[in-house]
Amino acid sequence: MTLLLLALAACAGSDGSDPCFDFAPEPWDPVLEPDVRADVTTRGWTSIGGATVDDSADCDGSPCLSLTGDGAAVLALKLNRGVPHTLSGTLVTDAAATVAVTHTSTDGPVRTLAEVTIPAGGDGAFSLPFVLETAGPDVTVTVTLDAPGTATLRDLLLVGERWAASADPPGGAVRLGVLVHVEDDPNFLVEADRWQLRATLLAGLSGTLAAHGARLGIQADATFIRGAALWDPDWIAARTAEGAGFSVHIHDEDSPNGVEPAIRDGRVALREAGVPTTDLNGGFGEAPWLDARLAGVTSLTAFKDPTTQLGLPHVQVQPWLVADGAGTADPEAFLLHDPEGPLLYLPGHDVREVEHARFPETAAHTLSQVLAHARDGYVNAWYWVLHVDGFGPSTDDPDALAAYLSGAGFAADLAAYDAFLTDTTDPLVASGSIVYDTPVGMATAWKDWNAACNTDDTVE
Repeated sequence: MTLLLLALAACAGSDGSDPCFDFAPEPWDPVLEPDVRADVTTRGWTSIGGATVDDSADCDGSPCLSLTGDGAAVLALKLNRGVPHTLSGTLVTDAAATVAVTHTSTDGPVRTLAEVTIPAGGDGAFSLPFVLETAGPDVTVTVTLDAPGTATLRDLLLVGERWAASADPPGGAVRLGVLVHVEDDPNFLVEADRWQLRATLLAGLSGTLAAHGARLGIQADATFIRGAALWDPDWIAARTAEGAGFSVHIHDEDSPNGVEPAIRDGRVALREAGVPTTDLNGGFGEAPWLDARLAGVTSLTAFKDPTTQLGLPHVQVQPWLVADGAGTADPEAFLLHDPEGPLLYLPGHDVREVEHARFPETAAHTLSQVLAHARDGYVNAWYWVLHVDGFGPSTDDPDALAAYLSGAGFAADLAAYDAFLTDTTDPLVASGSIVYDTPVGMATAWKDWNAACNTDDTVE
């Protein structure tokens, strides 16, 4: 049998079709469903300014929020970036009162996303749509009495969106990964404890995945990689032994002529640590993909617009070649397969579930649609993106992070990922519908598939 026949047999779909020579991406939009993030059963309202707050009051047999005095009731939540949300309810008040949604972004500013004022004596139903368009999950709902009085918030409902579960069977096998980002921090090079706390967190996450045969894709800035050499030279080798992979992670998306030097510096840091890599996260603003290829990169992961924090407008499961210059200025152009494109894009989920306890269900829903859109005879790829700073306290408090890592909080968060692997993905691995992988492995699988599908060689 010739090599050509073997290649064609490997690429042939279950319906006898030949995908090798007619590849084209098939972008699609996920089926969405409401995602209730807070309602009348939600507890945790606190008082500021001396007001008396009761978040389990009774309003004609239904729970409600009662606020009395002069001050405000505050509910702290964590919500997902880039997702449309709507806060609704009815505020009955004998003094002027305001309902506001504010967002504390990671760059510091507190932004009011939506707000409504109900006049004294009002009985006002409201509906406030909003979207988080800057980084950071911390959102606050505040009901403020503008003068001493009493207010009652009824029928509270805060709803976002998430992918719905699909009942369709898998269309093909998917190479599946979990990525985690670590941002630039020069203090990693001078503060051993600061580096070690993140390293401990990543080791816990990697070990949880490795226990199932899954593999963590660590996308860390060069400062973290160089910190490893300073504070724990065996750390990277230990993660590699667990099956973890590494990508270059840069932050020069908007710096003209800054992407290529940052890529080279990131690859040097990893090479000095004994980890050669060809995958890149970052650079989507400038998109100098030919320069990136010349710097040793062959694949891209985790598209994000650094201005809006949003991902791609449509979903695609099969990797594709990206044209030089295609980036955040025209996301639709980024989605187009260019046979001469210098870099391969590996697709994955661009909305991070910030509540770890919710991850098993929301990820299972997402994966069901991904599997349904996988194509037999092709390489299909998917991953979720986590963030090292998405674990533990929101404040940059080393003592609080250390307490989280050594206490029940971190164990509970890791248990959520362990449950997802146990209940959802491990059975799919056993059935052949999923292969655990890292970005470099995904890209290698695609290159092998592409080479086999396009070979002209015939060897006995």
